[in-house]
Amino acid sequence: MKEVLAGLIAGLSMASVFIGLGAVLLISRPGILVALARLISPKFPPAALVLPLALVTPLAWTLVGMLLGLLYRAAALGFPGPGLGSSNGAFTLAMALLAVAASIPLAFSGSRGRMVRLLINLAFAVIFGWLLPFFAA
Repeated sequence: MKEVLAGLIAGLSMASVFIGLGAVLLISRPGILVALARLISPKFPPAALVLPLALVTPLAWTLVGMLLGLLYRAAALGFPGPGLGSSNGAFTLAMALLAVAASIPLAFSGSRGRMVRLLINLAFAVIFGWLLPFFAA
């Protein structure tokens, strides 16, 4: 159960990073919010998306964190042993590889927000790959 609690804490940490860096991304590329609002409805005001995004983001990352906490528990039982500066090297390696895999398409995009998205992926690897096992130990 402590793994799920550690996942909850890691998820809330990731939500904080995601909201902060997401705000930077929206400021640097204001057309994203307008395009998203137009997908919903042509008359939908873009500013009306900000509050739901701010409310849903912590819930979504908390759920992801709790699920990754359960996955950490399974990894700790199936592949015990420290490694990569973590209490479970296999789980940390999996989280780092997942973040790298998510970063591969960003390497080929010429977008201005690429650095912010890479920072979000780096935060994912650090928070879920190292912080979650630290809190669960």
